[in-house]
Amino acid sequence: MLNITKIENGFELYRYEKTHRHIVIDRFVAMWDFLNTTNQQYRYVISTDIKDVVLQYNPSDWLDKNMNDKKLLVS
Repeated sequence: MLNITKIENGFELYRYEKTHRHIVIDRFVAMWDFLNTTNQQYRYVISTDIKDVVLQYNPSDWLDKNMNDKKLLVS
C-alpha cells in the first residue's frame, strides 16, 4: 500500500509498506507496482537513494537534453 505526501516544487513522496524482501529489490517492486496502477503519465521516473544524494540542478533538464530515444538510463 502506498502513502502519498505532496511536497514543494511539484514533487510527491511515496511511502509503501515494507515486505519480507530485501529493500534493494522491494523498492523496484514498489515503483513497478505504482507505475502499473496509476492513471497518470510521467515524462521521467527518477529513483535515488535519497539519504546520500544531493541534487544541485533539476535532473529533468539534463534528461531532456541527453536521453534522445533511450528508454532507460542507469548509473
